[in-house]
Amino acid sequence: MPVVFAGTVGLFMPAGSGSPRTDTAVLFASPWGLEEISTRKFRRLLAEDLSKEGMPSLRFDYPGTGDALDPPDFAGGSRVWEDSLVAAAALLRSAGYGRLVIVAQGLGAALAVNAAPRIQNLDGIALLAPVLSGRLHLRELALWAKVVDGYLQIKEEYRVKQGVAIAGLTMPEEIAADVRKLDLKQISHPVAGHCLLLAAPGQAGTAEFAARLRGLGAEVTEGAFTGHQELIANPLTARVPFGVVAKIVSWASRLKTAAPSKAATADPAFAAPKSLFGEGFEETPVRFGAGERLYGVLCRPKGDRAGATAILLGSAYDRHSGWGRLTTETARRLAASGVASLRFDAANVGDSPPLAGAPLQVLYNDSQQADVAEALDYVESRALLPAIAVGRCSGAYLAFQSALKDRRLRGLVAANSFTYYWDAARPYDPDTTPLALKAYQGKLFKLETLGRLFKGEIGVNSLLKVKSAIGKKISRLLWLRLGFKLMGTKEQVETQKNFMTLLKNNISCSLIYSQEDIGLDNILNNFRIEFRKLAGFDNVDVDIVEGADHNLTPGFSRDVFRDRILNMASKF
Repeated sequence: MPVVFAGTVGLFMPAGSGSPRTDTAVLFASPWGLEEISTRKFRRLLAEDLSKEGMPSLRFDYPGTGDALDPPDFAGGSRVWEDSLVAAAALLRSAGYGRLVIVAQGLGAALAVNAAPRIQNLDGIALLAPVLSGRLHLRELALWAKVVDGYLQIKEEYRVKQGVAIAGLTMPEEIAADVRKLDLKQISHPVAGHCLLLAAPGQAGTAEFAARLRGLGAEVTEGAFTGHQELIANPLTARVPFGVVAKIVSWASRLKTAAPSKAATADPAFAAPKSLFGEGFEETPVRFGAGERLYGVLCRPKGDRAGATAILLGSAYDRHSGWGRLTTETARRLAASGVASLRFDAANVGDSPPLAGAPLQVLYNDSQQADVAEALDYVESRALLPAIAVGRCSGAYLAFQSALKDRRLRGLVAANSFTYYWDAARPYDPDTTPLALKAYQGKLFKLETLGRLFKGEIGVNSLLKVKSAIGKKISRLLWLRLGFKLMGTKEQVETQKNFMTLLKNNISCSLIYSQEDIGLDNILNNFRIEFRKLAGFDNVDVDIVEGADHNLTPGFSRDVFRDRILNMASKF
């Protein structure tokens, strides 16, 4: 159930039907940055299992993150985020829950520990890989940011070198200054009567911190956060540690107390989602689709509409706010220009549960087209047609496929799509997602690469993949340049047919590519680009953005993306 409070958006998960009612609710304090994006699904699954045990929960976004409003300033430092945690606790109390348990991870654990004296009736805190030393945490973030930038092949001149930033997100300077001073091993105030401390593998200082908590009167249960690194490293490959989920649920269940004095749904805050208002926009968190299975945010202009509604589709397993908050910020800028939008999590991504009968791996799977159809049903029910589809990477593929099948979509904007046709028999393996062929060629003949191969640090399959990519490139060039149509692969033939369908249906299409993206290699090997047009397809514009990465991290590439969306929406 979406809720709006204190300038932010939360999701309240009620106790499961048939479960004994309890007076105890769970409040989530999330980590920040790439860790927050990667663990979004983890928190949803944890909330679902807590619900089955009769424990309701609330998870939310800190000010200036996710779907929350940007505060006027961050002069209060980390207290700005701590205040939102206190407000969330107060919301649960107002709904009739007299006792509280906090589940906090990473930086969220430090915020929860600091805010604990201001939270009434706090029975317990689960501290998951807590940030014990702020200074050490910021150093680790800086190192990890370099790894992410390198993985994305962001050029040196476009990397953020000032302040604390990772994955397109920048921590406010005032908050970073407070984080730098954090040392939980030196806390002097009681935190909660019961603490669950799950340390990440190799995490230093946890024994000292546990001793400190016990000295302050807490009963401390210690354990390992097994699978921590596999969970937080990358949203695309994040693996949920179900053993840790079970451990947290078991611990929290022992703290729950008798039934509340009133039903949570009786409070006006939980009756229906309210709206957030910002400069030029109004946002309402919504559930829609069959059984309200999908979760998203409808963003509308405060004034008159001026164009088609943009259906903003997520990429891979990024939550609906997007990589580096790209989608949230784009939606609000569009609204300021009169364009409405709907951004949402597809099934089994972020805060939308799986679709019954669909595979666990939903990327490049036809099941996601049902999600887009239900998003269009919702938009149509609100009299917000016509619509355009917008996506990046796998979201761009989904936008393209949806435009082929649903005539309510009049146009599409696709950024860095790897392909426009996917063989259903082809398994998707995120560990073998291709880089640009140029990147392979640069790595293939390096002595360092050969050395790592012999040491077993690089699998033989990785180099076979290079051979396959080069072979495909030769085949495509022969097919495209020399007209050897009989050599065309199924992918080549189907891609041509798909673009021809868009042309016949008069669907406007805007393609955006980073200059060195693998998707650009693919499109150039199937079509020619002439004067920002796809040769033979007057309905398709193409932009090639120099210096941009696959995720459109630098600001100038985001500006191109937003400009093309606005241009497309304004056509209708």
